[in-house]
Parts: sequence; C-alpha cells; structure tokens
Amino acid sequence: MTWFVHDEHDMSDGYEDSETSDKGFALIRLRSALQNLAERLMLLRNWQEAERIAQQLRS
Repeated sequence: MTWFVHDEHDMSDGYEDSETSDKGFALIRLRSALQNLAERLMLLRNWQEAERIAQQLRS
C-alpha cells in the first residue's frame, strides 16, 4: 500500500510512504522464487540447445 503524505514544510508538498503487509511480503518472495525458476529453466533450455548443436557437429 502506498500513499502520499502532505507536508507543508517539504518543498514538493510532501512525500510518498508505503507499507507492505505479510501477504505482500509473501508475494514478493513468491515473485523472486518464480523469477529464479524462470532463469534456471532458460539456462537449462540453452544448455539443451548447446548439446543439440554439439551433437550435430559431432555427426
């Protein structure tokens, strides 16, 4: 959750503040885990493609 805090002493009239709930932190951790999985799957796919090309070159 993000909100704007009005502050008459601030040159820009205030600032943004935010707070993350426990569910929000859980979603952040899940997103991180899914990004990690996607990166590992991409590495695996690239490795498999490299193996396929190497096999073709050996033939």
